[in-house]
Amino acid sequence: MTDRERPLEESIALGGQLAALAAANLPLGPGLRALAAEMSRRSLRKALLRAADRLDAGDPLDQVLSAEHGFPGYVRGLVLAGLHSGHVGQALAEFAAIERDRLELHRQIRAALRYPVVLVGFGLALVLMFSVFVVPGFAKVFADFEMDLPLVTEVFLGTVKYGVWNIVALVVVLGLVLVEVCKTGRPAWLQRWSYHLPILGPLGRAQGVAEFARLMGLLVDQRLPLAESFAWAAESLRQRDLADASRRAATRAREGLPAAEAMGQSGGFPPTLRAAVASAQAAAELGDAFRAAGEVYDRRARVYVRVLKAVAALVAFLFVAGFVGSMFVALVLPMLSLFERLL
Repeated sequence: MTDRERPLEESIALGGQLAALAAANLPLGPGLRALAAEMSRRSLRKALLRAADRLDAGDPLDQVLSAEHGFPGYVRGLVLAGLHSGHVGQALAEFAAIERDRLELHRQIRAALRYPVVLVGFGLALVLMFSVFVVPGFAKVFADFEMDLPLVTEVFLGTVKYGVWNIVALVVVLGLVLVEVCKTGRPAWLQRWSYHLPILGPLGRAQGVAEFARLMGLLVDQRLPLAESFAWAAESLRQRDLADASRRAATRAREGLPAAEAMGQSGGFPPTLRAAVASAQAAAELGDAFRAAGEVYDRRARVYVRVLKAVAALVAFLFVAGFVGSMFVALVLPMLSLFERLL
């Protein structure tokens, strides 16, 4: 499990275990202490122990969770929402299911990209090895015989001589930037720009909208005010552009606008989602409409994952084959001419 997955796994475990404690009507103080012993994150473990101490001292659960900032904000929101509706266990169990689906989709995306990334890395390493250890020998032979080289060979030799290490440095820098972005989270402008990428852009968009819609369905059904539902959904969203849009929608909802209008004035939400919400407002089926839209976008995201799995491998193979093939042609063509001269 990666470091990025571990907090998500622990949030799922926390939600599921709290749901089990609530459903079984077990004392929360001892239950939270038992959970703390199973958590690997030190901050979350301490938060659970502090919450257990306060519960044993007689503080109400809603006050404990509101004051305890070590809990993920969206878990606090769901517990508080469940207290208002009287369905804490149901809310947390559904939330745990949403998080498991999201984690499984992440794993499918990584699995789809693993082979292409390894293939491209192997191809680049092969080209780099040839450029350092093999190509200089060919270049010396061509120079010694004062050969007129084809254009493809001149371009290739020039790239190796002047640009190969610049390319390596660029790949390293881009890799470090990518790692840092993954650690800190993509800013909203970068998230919006990524939607224009082939396959990956629509996939990320569908995944984020599905997550938002399913969370909104859960929160609305807990009888939370609409503005609070938007605000708590924003707390749990990984995609910052959607989180910002959800916070703006919360502001519009506090001004009295219904859900569809609040989303429309906030930007960032697709028209199909707004239309589904608008059609359900009059029938008081807002939670069901959000859930249905979430399922639609979740299925769309899984279709994109299958397309990504098929296309990424083909593109990676063609890229490596083209790169290696051009290198082979650039070196072999002059050698054939040289053999003809010698014969």
